[in-house]
Amino acid sequence: MLQQASVEDRKRLLELFPVANLRQVFESKKTRKEEICYAEASKSGNAQIKRVAEFVDNHLGCCKQHVYVFSHDGSAKLPDDVADGEKVLDVDGKHGLYLSRAEYTVVLRDRWKKTRWNFYGR
Repeated sequence: MLQQASVEDRKRLLELFPVANLRQVFESKKTRKEEICYAEASKSGNAQIKRVAEFVDNHLGCCKQHVYVFSHDGSAKLPDDVADGEKVLDVDGKHGLYLSRAEYTVVLRDRWKKTRWNFYGR
């Protein structure tokens, strides 16, 4: 899912997190949050996609959206996907990060235009 996501979608996902966490993990010399998110979202190799997924997983508690965390005793196999989403990170079959796409209608204030945006949610 993250591999096929647009740069804008990955940027929006990263923008859900505090700039301090972004600077620390991505070691960016850029000062503005938007610049850091765009720079990291623009990179597309498998290693970068994994890095973004691990960042989201490790900093989920700092995310600005509501999150649902489920646990199991280790005897259940984690599913490969969830409704309207998929698993983007699996840690030894004991822990998984799943993303689902959500679409919102927003009003852009600089042009007073109504449009739809896609976001990833956890």
